[in-house]
Amino acid sequence: MARAIDADAFMKEIRKWLGNETDFRSLQEIIAGMPTIDPVKQEWISAKDRLPKIDQKVLVYDAGDETEIHVYHLREDLDGLYWDDEGGWAVDFENVTHWMPLPEPPKEE
Repeated sequence: MARAIDADAFMKEIRKWLGNETDFRSLQEIIAGMPTIDPVKQEWISAKDRLPKIDQKVLVYDAGDETEIHVYHLREDLDGLYWDDEGGWAVDFENVTHWMPLPEPPKEE
């Protein structure tokens, strides 16, 4: 699993350990070229662009409801796709304009 670190703090520690400036610059170039990650960032995904996997529990934005945000599963039956909350409530398929995966649950320490 990837984890985000403070690259500047990491470079500061590496600089202490490396005496050769050439090695440090090579390492700095490698780190600068690495992809960045933001594990906290969550963005809404347009339902027009793509839908979640069937039975994946997600947050949905329901444009036709005053509450607006719900947790639903995307389900499929003989009539096609629909959003279901497992409690007997469903939302008009067209009203869900955006969705996002649920965040990870908190970990016990």
